[in-house]
Amino acid sequence: MDGIVIPTGRCSEKVTSAKGKELGLWYSGKAHTHGGKVQGLTGPDGVPLFVSQVGPGSVRDLPAARGHVLGALHAAASKGLSTLADAEYQGAGIGITTPVRQPVEGPPLAVGDHTSNRLQCGVRCLGERAMAVLTGRWRVLRHTTLSPSKTGMIVQAAPTPTNIEKQTR
Repeated sequence: MDGIVIPTGRCSEKVTSAKGKELGLWYSGKAHTHGGKVQGLTGPDGVPLFVSQVGPGSVRDLPAARGHVLGALHAAASKGLSTLADAEYQGAGIGITTPVRQPVEGPPLAVGDHTSNRLQCGVRCLGERAMAVLTGRWRVLRHTTLSPSKTGMIVQAAPTPTNIEKQTR
């Protein structure tokens, strides 16, 4: 599981923060760009299986995943299927495996935890690469002037020709 921001134009919608500041709803502070956030699921071989609807870029990965994919993943976890995710999804719940974080002020990670993190990273990179291939392969996903809420159909359609292209090689 991975989340990515699709950069777009036409992002003038504002929202008020908890501190009373006016912020752009579609601005992602993490990616430093305006755009829509999508959540993607890939198979163990790096093939994109599912891409969610576009949500506001200001939403972090875990809340976006809760709205789009975690319900289905928790149902799959009850059948024994586990999902690898990066540290942004810490606390996602049953069946979501994330890296063990280094304590801020404490002993370094145990050798077993460090080894587990390295192994997860080696497998999780296939999912990261699948999302990068989607945005790298389809120019429209690198930057579009459409409204972010209207890019949903394009983003959800992109995995199909990508998967066909991968199978014909």
